[in-house]
Amino acid sequence: MISVWFTDPEIARNHGALDSLPAGLTESSARLRGATAKSGPIVASARTWRRKRVTGPGWIASGDAAAAWDPLSGAGIIRALSSGIEAAQAVLSHLDGDPSAFERYQQICGQRFERYLADRAAYYRAEVRWPDLAFWRYRRDSTWTASTQMRSS
Repeated sequence: MISVWFTDPEIARNHGALDSLPAGLTESSARLRGATAKSGPIVASARTWRRKRVTGPGWIASGDAAAAWDPLSGAGIIRALSSGIEAAQAVLSHLDGDPSAFERYQQICGQRFERYLADRAAYYRAEVRWPDLAFWRYRRDSTWTASTQMRSS
């Protein structure tokens, strides 16, 4: 059995999240009861982010090299594949002499990511089953829902 738990670094640090499951996760606790851990927790970032520029002289980024999507959205693989196809189309158009192909791809990526952020915010605001859990309170906060990490490289 593999157990995956998404939380925020602040919540994990402040609430001892890696020591035990928080109260209220009764179904998960029941499934894990009696299980023996084969290793300690593995902590990895699953932060949403995007590249400021996904194209440049002689290069183009797609998939996780261009953006990372919240794993709860379940859209990472589909978005990576579609951006790979779009990047390939942009390269072909560029090689066929279209000087605006890379800039169009840049705009498509930016627009898609902005739509994703708006959709993500709406989904998180709609989740009301756990109003007292810090993870969900944090995601209903307007400053979090509008945020993303931008990377220049």
